Amino acid sequence: GRAARLIKSKREMISEADIDAAKFEVPEESALHDALVAIKRELGEKPDVGSLASGVASMRPTIDAFFDNVFVMSEDAAVRQNRLLLCAELADLPGDLFDASLIQRLE
Repeated sequence: GRAARLIKSKREMISEADIDAAKFEVPEESALHDALVAIKRELGEKPDVGSLASGVASMRPTIDAFFDNVFVMSEDAAVRQNRLLLCAELADLPGDLFDASLIQRLE
């Protein structure tokens, strides 16, 4: 998916910092963050493939809105870092179970 491609090309720009909700500038950032928190809580420590696939599929409108309306590579370094962290968190959903690029096939 878009998050995985972006993160692959920008991995060296991402610190180990946590996402800072205070740096969100647009509603799509907050919506994606909230969706990520919810899916992680819902899936728990050992998600099964079906739960992960349906959870990520339900996030598709939120993911699309984020990438359609948010310029990840902001000129403000702190905002850019925060947005890259959001993308990394999306791309890092349990990759051993689910390839985020498959979301495009879940329509």
